[in-house]
Amino acid sequence: MFFWMLVINLAAAVTGIHSPIKMVASGPKEGKVSGSLPLTCTVTGAPLDSPRYDWNYVRQASGGKLQFLGWIYPFGNNTGYAPPFQSRATITADKDRSKVTLQLRALTAADTGTYFCARQHTGMPGEGGTAQKRLGVATDKLVYGTGIIFSVEPKSQEESAAEVITLKSKEPKRHDTKLNVACLARTFYPKNISLEASSGDTVYDLKAPLVASDGMYSSIKVVEVEPDAEVTCKAVHEGNKTTASVVLPADVNMEKANMLFMAVLGLRVLLAKSVAFNTVMTIKLFLF
Repeated sequence: MFFWMLVINLAAAVTGIHSPIKMVASGPKEGKVSGSLPLTCTVTGAPLDSPRYDWNYVRQASGGKLQFLGWIYPFGNNTGYAPPFQSRATITADKDRSKVTLQLRALTAADTGTYFCARQHTGMPGEGGTAQKRLGVATDKLVYGTGIIFSVEPKSQEESAAEVITLKSKEPKRHDTKLNVACLARTFYPKNISLEASSGDTVYDLKAPLVASDGMYSSIKVVEVEPDAEVTCKAVHEGNKTTASVVLPADVNMEKANMLFMAVLGLRVLLAKSVAFNTVMTIKLFLF
């Protein structure tokens, strides 16, 4: 399977190479933790059981990383899966309806991403067709179809109001004298929230809250203010419910601030995932 990852990395951009053969992914936009994702790829312009092509599923994680899930070669009735998905994924082909279906089970938050179907030229029989596929050495690049964005939501649980903390940088982050202030909201459910700062221009606003392993959400907004400005952060959560901020002491040392920052966002369990890691590093650059 190492070869498959190499093929993906060397492939054309996700927008794909223009071709008369079309592949359109369809399915739900949201799923629940521990649930399943039924995804269908409709193919037009070529029969599914053509000896020339195999059909693949690839996803792009929220942080941008491409992940190969598996393939099916209907002509030879062969399938294969990347090791991380071996026990959770099943790919089938309906030749009469020209549809390739992916069933991904035991969903976790890490399964959030954009899912694509893609084809790969395998060569005609006598040119190594089925043997190539069995050995995993098909050499043509993947050609992507249209994708579908899918997010995994935590199981329904009791509503929880957001805890909001204000964190202020000690030194200017640009050439002027302005400082950055972060409004951090943690441990809230459901995910719909709006963070507001009493003053300052927005520098960074997380588009969608991040979900931790316990099903609770965290979010952040960073504003730029004058050094002597007093800033109050508020979270508007579930309509009119508003939680006022708790101000972090300005003289907190760097080590303690970093530890508090990690704990406040609840991202320690998500650091292995690129979206969370990128977010953490981005915010730390804003503040420290």
